[in-house]
Amino acid sequence: MKKTEKNNHKDKSKSFLITLSVLLFLLGGMITDPFAGLVCFALAAIMALAAFFTAKGWVKYTALFLLVVAVILIIFQFPQARDHYLKYRDKSVSRSTN
Repeated sequence: MKKTEKNNHKDKSKSFLITLSVLLFLLGGMITDPFAGLVCFALAAIMALAAFFTAKGWVKYTALFLLVVAVILIIFQFPQARDHYLKYRDKSVSRSTN
């Protein structure tokens, strides 16, 4: 019986990683700052990667799916985040020279 409880606890922690990854996806999609969204998507990918390497069964397949989606979202979000950073840098440089 103790083995079952231990395995159940491990499965809950892996599904918690999946849940946290999904919540980070939602948070990254709702944030208007492109760089903050990029950070949320990267954290979601890290959580999905951790779940992928430690899980079995449906959790592993879900983690793989979330990892692929995270990489795609990071690739699409990166140009927006870079443009946003360059605009911010130009503003701060112009303010410091005045």
